[in-house]
Amino acid sequence: MSIRPYIGNKDLSIDGRMIPYPLVTAMDYLEAKHGEMTEEERNTLVDRHHEQIVMLNIIIAMKQSCFLLRNTMYSCGSLPDDLDAHKNNMVAKYNETYYEPFDEDFYDDYWMYISSAVEHLREVDMSDMKLPVAVIFKHPLDFPDKYVIRLFDMNNATNVIILKDSLDDCRNECLYSNFLHPISRDESDDSHIVESWML
Repeated sequence: MSIRPYIGNKDLSIDGRMIPYPLVTAMDYLEAKHGEMTEEERNTLVDRHHEQIVMLNIIIAMKQSCFLLRNTMYSCGSLPDDLDAHKNNMVAKYNETYYEPFDEDFYDDYWMYISSAVEHLREVDMSDMKLPVAVIFKHPLDFPDKYVIRLFDMNNATNVIILKDSLDDCRNECLYSNFLHPISRDESDDSHIVESWML
């Protein structure tokens, strides 16, 4: 079967917002890492470092493609494996060429930097979740001056958060939203985690 009929087919599409892996550009990554830029600063960066931005975009596109291929039913495993190996070679070349290496750990935790803050957890539709868990963080890296409740689905973090000023405020929010069962922090948890709450 030819792939040609699918090229440009408007009936075949994937909504990137529904993919549980961030679809971002090199500029998104750089802004998350270094702070917001003005339009002029963005244009200057693109003009002066065009080749670097393009290479970074390609690396990120390959990471995203590997994720999609690995999570596509009936996809041949060698496709994402070989693409990932090529991506690793490009990352090594990028890190040798440019003064600031590509931070894969930071990129893979990018969801922390595109969080969606809500007023109350009870506003969130959790009907498709297997096991909603509200995890309380004390001064995490992405919000160092706040307590943060982040909604998880079992062990998988979502981008839904609530920002609070104190631990008591977080606990009151959990109770208000019917998360009634507190769980103490495990020694293996992130050091910023205080405790978790289940429905």
